[in-house]
Amino acid sequence: DVPVESILVGNGSDEVLRLLCHAMLAPGDSIAMLYPTYVLYRTLAAMFGASCVELDVYPPRYDLPREVLSALGRIFFIANPNPPIGTFYPLSAIEEIVKVNPDRLIVVDEAYIDFASGPSAVELTKRYANVAVTRTFSKSYALAGMRVGFVIAGRVLMEQLEKLKDSYNVNRLSQIAALAAWNSREYYDCIISEICNTRSYLRDQLLVRGFDVPVSEGNFVFARREDAAALYQRLKDEKV
Repeated sequence: DVPVESILVGNGSDEVLRLLCHAMLAPGDSIAMLYPTYVLYRTLAAMFGASCVELDVYPPRYDLPREVLSALGRIFFIANPNPPIGTFYPLSAIEEIVKVNPDRLIVVDEAYIDFASGPSAVELTKRYANVAVTRTFSKSYALAGMRVGFVIAGRVLMEQLEKLKDSYNVNRLSQIAALAAWNSREYYDCIISEICNTRSYLRDQLLVRGFDVPVSEGNFVFARREDAAALYQRLKDEKV
């Protein structure tokens, strides 16, 4: 139910993330991001001469730090679910950030949203001009090599992005593959369900084996153990 004029398709979500930075950042600006998270945000900041403020959410912290309300730069990037831990932040927490920072762009990177149990932030783009939501066909649709992503945002921001994007940024074959995947949602829902079941099974088995594994809402798990370095070496010696 998102209007077509609110969507811009790019060469993977990496391109639309770059376009957002191109539209918003100038040398000397700053961005804010969580840490750990998708490292491209840091790279994009450097690309446009901006600094980067990183807010620590390393385990065992799985909530959004309160500093995020005031420590934002020109753009705040939040991957939701957030790799590599897989934390899913509630929509209410994201909306609070959006409300208290009307002059800053809040970019919600939903690359892994199809594996999460909570709602998307797309609804916020209909009510707030300072929200952009990015998506990709690389994860749940398994089309990483096709390089198709998109951003959903309000009209004012979208007009700026349309000025910056390349005229032919998504090739014909990628468009056909993405459209076919989009129209095969029932099939992908079954695959996503299998992945989520496997994720739960893997976590349970790792817990039994002494790992610390926080609940993940991505298509991955984050497993830690005190003897991880030694375990790694043993596996390597066994050619695993």
